[in-house]
Amino acid sequence: MGVPASATTRSGDPSEPVAGRGHDVLLGDGRRAVVRPLDRSDLPAVTALHTGLDTTDRHFRYLSASAPDPRRTARSVLAPTGHAVGVFEAGELLGVAHYVPVPDGSTAEFAVLVAPAARHRGAGTLLMEALAGAATAAGLATLTGEVASDNAPMMRVLTDLGRPLRTRPDGPVTHVRLETGDPTPLSDDPHWSRVSAASAISLTPVLAPASVAVVGASRRPGTVGRAVLDRIRRGGFSGPLAVVNPRGTPAPDLPWAGTVGELGTVPDLAVLCVPADAVVPVAEDCGRAGVGALLVLTSGVTGADAGRLAAVCAHHRMRLVGPNCLGLVDTAPGVALDATFATTAPAGEIGVAAQSGGIAVALGHELAAAGLGISSLVSTGDALDVAADDLLAWWAHDGRTRGAVLYLESARRPHEFAAVARRAARTMPVVVIPSGSSDAGRRAAASHTASTATPRTARDALYRQAGLLLARDPREAVQMLATLQSAPLPAGPRVGIVSNAGGLGVLAADACTDAGLQVARMEAGTRFALAGILPATAAVGGPVDTTAVVGARAFARAVTVVAHDPGVDAVVVTGVPTDLGDPLAEIGDAAGEPVPVVVVAPGGSRPRDRVPVHDDVTSAAAAVAAGVRRGHWLRHAADPVPALLRTDTTRAHAAVAGAGEGWLDPLGVLELLGAAGIPAAPVARVRTADGAVQRWRAAGGPVALKAEATGLLHKAAAGGVVLDVDSEDGVRAAVGRFAARFGDTLRGVLVQPMVSGGDEVLVGATVDAVVGPVLTVGPGGSATDAVGGRSHLLAVASPDDADGAVADSALGPRLAVQGRAAVRDVLLRWGWLVRTVPRMVEAEINPLVLRPDGRGGVGATAVDARIRLRG
Repeated sequence: MGVPASATTRSGDPSEPVAGRGHDVLLGDGRRAVVRPLDRSDLPAVTALHTGLDTTDRHFRYLSASAPDPRRTARSVLAPTGHAVGVFEAGELLGVAHYVPVPDGSTAEFAVLVAPAARHRGAGTLLMEALAGAATAAGLATLTGEVASDNAPMMRVLTDLGRPLRTRPDGPVTHVRLETGDPTPLSDDPHWSRVSAASAISLTPVLAPASVAVVGASRRPGTVGRAVLDRIRRGGFSGPLAVVNPRGTPAPDLPWAGTVGELGTVPDLAVLCVPADAVVPVAEDCGRAGVGALLVLTSGVTGADAGRLAAVCAHHRMRLVGPNCLGLVDTAPGVALDATFATTAPAGEIGVAAQSGGIAVALGHELAAAGLGISSLVSTGDALDVAADDLLAWWAHDGRTRGAVLYLESARRPHEFAAVARRAARTMPVVVIPSGSSDAGRRAAASHTASTATPRTARDALYRQAGLLLARDPREAVQMLATLQSAPLPAGPRVGIVSNAGGLGVLAADACTDAGLQVARMEAGTRFALAGILPATAAVGGPVDTTAVVGARAFARAVTVVAHDPGVDAVVVTGVPTDLGDPLAEIGDAAGEPVPVVVVAPGGSRPRDRVPVHDDVTSAAAAVAAGVRRGHWLRHAADPVPALLRTDTTRAHAAVAGAGEGWLDPLGVLELLGAAGIPAAPVARVRTADGAVQRWRAAGGPVALKAEATGLLHKAAAGGVVLDVDSEDGVRAAVGRFAARFGDTLRGVLVQPMVSGGDEVLVGATVDAVVGPVLTVGPGGSATDAVGGRSHLLAVASPDDADGAVADSALGPRLAVQGRAAVRDVLLRWGWLVRTVPRMVEAEINPLVLRPDGRGGVGATAVDARIRLRG
C-alpha cells in the first residue's frame, strides 16, 4: 500500500501548522493518518515511493514516459532549499508533496506523488492542503506547477482545495497557479466538507459498533466495569458483547477471554475499565488485535501515559474516546448501546457532548424533564482524540439528530470545530455551555481536562460566527433547545408580553431588555381587540396586563391577539394561578400561532402541552433572544467572506519581505495599509528641524509631529506627540522638545497632516494561540482605555459578522449607518491583511478617524497604526 517510514512520526493537534512536528488527519474513508514534514532521514521511504512507477505514473509525475533515478529524485524532493511533506498510515508513506521556491521570493514550484494503492482516499488532497499551509507560513503567495492535461484526478484535487486557482492549457500540459492561504473555517470551503464527512465515517466503530467488549469488568458489584457491563446488557445492545478479564468473567453467559487478542471475534469497540497503569498495555493489545475504537473510562491517565495512549491509537488507527470519561450512549434502534455508569435521558433527537461527566448527567436529567431525549451522548473526558467537532459531524450525517448541546472546557481543534459546527448549525440548533470564562474557571478547566481553555473573547467570537448559541448552565441550554425545537424562529427582536399581574409583566420586560430584545407596544387594532376581551382595568398598550380576574379562555384569546400584532415577533406569557383558576390552562392552543409563544410558569404551574415552558423570565428571554440570533444567522450564513477591491497581495508580501522580528517601520506600516486598501494619512520621516519645517509647508496646514525613538511604543503617553502645529516656530519647538526628551534614542521625527474632527475608532488585531487572528473594534483616541466598549470577531469575517461586531461595541449606538459601513469596510480589510501576512502577530489602528467624504457618505482615515511581526 505504501512505503515503511524510516523515522518515527508524532501525532498531535490537527490545528497545528504543518511546519511543526506533524498532525493527525483523517483519510477520505475515515482511517487515521499523519501528515508531517519530511527530512533526510526519510530518504529511503521517499526513494522507495518513486521506485517501480508504471507508465501512467511516470507520465503524470514527470510528463514523460521515462523517469530519472529514484534516489536522485528523492534527494531533490528532500533538498534543504525547498519543503516536503508526507502522509503516513500506520508508519507507511502513502504520498509526498514538495515545493521549491523560485527567485522572485513569493512563488514556488510544486509536485505531488501518491502510491497507487492509496489513491482515491484523499491522500493527494491532504498533501496539497498541508503544502499550501506550509507555503503560507513561509510567506509564499502562490504555488505553480505543470499537470498533464489528462491527469483528471490531480486537477480535481486542485479544484476541490477551495483556493483560487488559475489554469492555462498548453497542449499535453496544463499550467496551474494556486494561491496559498489557510482554508477559512467560517466559509463553505470544500476542505471542511471533506473533514466533516471523514470525521463522521471514522466514528462508526464508536457510535454504531457491530460488537463490543468490556475490558476489566469485575465480579464485584459497585465497580465501574461491572456497572457499565450491566447497563450495556439492560440497554439491549443489538450486537455481540464480550468480557475481557484475566481473572475470570462476571457473566458466565457471555464470551470471555483473558485478553482482547484471545477473543474469537475482534470487537469494533473496546470499553476499558482497567487501572491507569494498565491502560496503555491494554490499548496496545487492542490495536494489535484490530479493534476499531477505544472508550477509556479510566481516570488518572495523564502526562507521558496520555501521550503514549494517543500515539498507540494513532498507530493502530483506532479512534479514542476519553480517558477520564463517563462513557457513551447511542439510542439508534439498530444499536441501543448504553456504555455508561450513570443515568441518562430516554431516546430522542438531541445530541449531547460534554467534557465533564457530571454535566453530561445533568443534561440527561434536564432533557428528560423537558420531555426531550437523546440521539447519542458522549462524555469526551480529556478528549485526547474524539471531541465535539467529530460528534457534530456525526450528528449532521446520522439522519436522527435535530439539535445538539455541548459542554466545552477547551477547543483543542478550534478551526475544525468552528467549520464543522457551522455546517451542523445550518440544519439544527447547536447550544454551547462554555466554561473557563473567569480566571478561576480557566484554571479549573485546565486542571480538569489537562488542556488549555480558549480565552473568552476569541472563544465567543468563534462561537458567534459559527452560528452557535450560548447558555449559562444545563437547564438554560435545555430550555433553549426545547423552545427552538417546538416554536418557529422569531423574525425579529420585538416581543409582546402578556401577564395576569403587572409585576410579572415588569420582570418579563426587564429580562427581555437585558437580553437585547425590544418590548413591543401594541398597535391600535390590537388594543381595540384586547379591549373587547379583557376587563376595563386591563393594560392593553404593552406589556399587556390582563388582570388577575380573567379566566383561562380569555387569557388564551388575549395571547392570540397579541401574537397577530404586526409589530410582534414573539410573545412571552407569564401568569400565576389564583382562586379563580389557572390563566395558563389553555395556552396549549397557542402552539399554532404565527410567532413563537414562550410561557413562564412560576411555581411549577404548567400549560397542557405543545408550548415551551420556562420557570423564570430570564430563561425565557434568553431562549427568545437565541431564536432571534439563530434566525438572523441562518439568513446570513451563506454570506461569503468578500473579495475586496483595491487589495494587493504581492505588495503586502513585499512590504514585510526584508523586515525582521518586532515592530515594523512606520513607512512599512503605511505600505501595508496601502496594500489592504485602507486610506491612511501620509507620513514623512525627517531627521532635522529644517526637514520638519519643509514638510509642514508642503502640507499647507496644521501637522502632527511624532517622535520615533528606540523602544517607544506609546508615543502620546511618553510625550512623543505634538498635535495641531501650524507655525515654523511651533515645528522647531516640537522637534527640540523631542531631542531633549529622548536624546540619543531619537531616530527621527514623523510629520503628518492633521486629520481631526469626527469619530475616533480603534481597530486592532492579535493572534490568539488557539483560535488564530482575532480582530478588535471599539472607541479610539482618548476613549481607548474603555476596554468594556470593545467587541471581537475572527479575522475570517463576512460583512454581517463585521456589522455585528460594530453594533455590539460601544460604537454601535453613536455611529450613523454611513459610519458603521466605513468601519465595517476597514475591519474586513484588516482581516484580509492579517490573513495575508501571517507574520503579523499584533496590530492596531488608533485612531481611525471617520469624517464626511463630501459625497453624502463617511470616509475612514488611519491616522496612526503599528504592526508587530514575528521572526
